[in-house]
Amino acid sequence: MDTERPGDGDERLRLGALALRQPQRNAIGDRLEAAARTRQLRRRWSRALVGAAVLASAAAAVLLVRLGSDRAGSVTHLRTTAGDFQLLPLGERGVAFVSEETDVELQSPAVLRLNRGSVRLVVRRHQGQPFVVITRAAEVEVLGTEFDVTASERGTEVRVVRGEVEVRNPQGRRRLWPREAARVRAGEAPRMVVPVSSVVVDGPAEILERR
Repeated sequence: MDTERPGDGDERLRLGALALRQPQRNAIGDRLEAAARTRQLRRRWSRALVGAAVLASAAAAVLLVRLGSDRAGSVTHLRTTAGDFQLLPLGERGVAFVSEETDVELQSPAVLRLNRGSVRLVVRRHQGQPFVVITRAAEVEVLGTEFDVTASERGTEVRVVRGEVEVRNPQGRRRLWPREAARVRAGEAPRMVVPVSSVVVDGPAEILERR
């Protein structure tokens, strides 16, 4: 009777992983790195939102004082540093939870420009006046929802918590629903992002990002 020696399972997993082509291994590595960043951001959001719920009134007052010295016409410009999370009121439309190391401009009651960093927005539907988030790579039109937008030099990523948004640029557009996400790179159409829940090493890797 054959017996399985200690470590045989690990060896089979290693050989299975080596059997994947290099582009597939690179794709899996990129997605795992993205998933790790998402988990880290969620933990930070969770801590920030708990604090915001307890100190919302005080935070809003402090925010108004800070913003008063950084206005240009009707534009409200907010920059946060490491470890600094802020609430940005959107008037009657809702509120933006601004993450650390983020640069945003509220250009009008219905237009927010995200230069870099991450924001979570809770926005009400408004008949005839959609709320729009603008980044270098895309526009995100809010159709009444709660969602996250992250902008960096690599592009823009949108994740919907509830409701519905449309992500668009001159190359194309995508409609997103709860628990869906899209990634947009400059000059490319928005692409749906499939969440990584596990990595299969005993067969070809599944496509993790699709058009």
